[in-house]
Amino acid sequence: MRNIDENVKEINQMLIEMIKSSERMLKVSIELLNGDVFNKELYGEVKVLEEELNEYQIKIDEKTVETIAMFQPAAYDLRFLISVMHMNTDLERIGDLSIGTIKMIKNLFKERGTFDREIVPIVQMGEKVVRMYELFVRGYIDKKVENGYMILGLDDEIDGMKKANIDTIKGKIKENIDYLEPGIQNILISKNYERIADNITNLAEALVYIHKGEDLRHKRGEELKK
Repeated sequence: MRNIDENVKEINQMLIEMIKSSERMLKVSIELLNGDVFNKELYGEVKVLEEELNEYQIKIDEKTVETIAMFQPAAYDLRFLISVMHMNTDLERIGDLSIGTIKMIKNLFKERGTFDREIVPIVQMGEKVVRMYELFVRGYIDKKVENGYMILGLDDEIDGMKKANIDTIKGKIKENIDYLEPGIQNILISKNYERIADNITNLAEALVYIHKGEDLRHKRGEELKK
């Protein structure tokens, strides 16, 4: 008969696969933003990853519920299993938002033949979100709780970049109506990256909760510094 350690190990391995898939999908969006043409092979890759991500989400939920019911875990194991169910949702959501962003990029290339990077620094925003995610990946795999706190500090920067992008685009549309369509797409992409950053923040909170039992939800700013 299997014991709880074996189940936890299996769940952890599946979660790591989800983490890797979501990370790859996010990074592909940046590769496509930087490309001179829309890369259909990369698009095909993320479609496959999307299916894998959805399958892992179901498997992890089922295995986690089964483990809690069978072993009635306590302390660290219970915190881990509870957190996994939340992280599972955030990872799937990151994949969905990355796919949504990639589809917007695809439409822009299709309609205009190129991607206008001069409207706002959208690539830089996406790259900062990727750095947030990389911090989480290393924090989760190496059990570096301090990475969770670092991520919480970066989330405000992403919010500021999104607001600056929207304000800049609105100003350019007023000056030249030709900016309307690409401007709207850039706003939507900015919002997607900001939402991905929110999901990464949730993952960071889960990382801290697993290892320290500290619930950081709804804590921001000065309260976190304390």
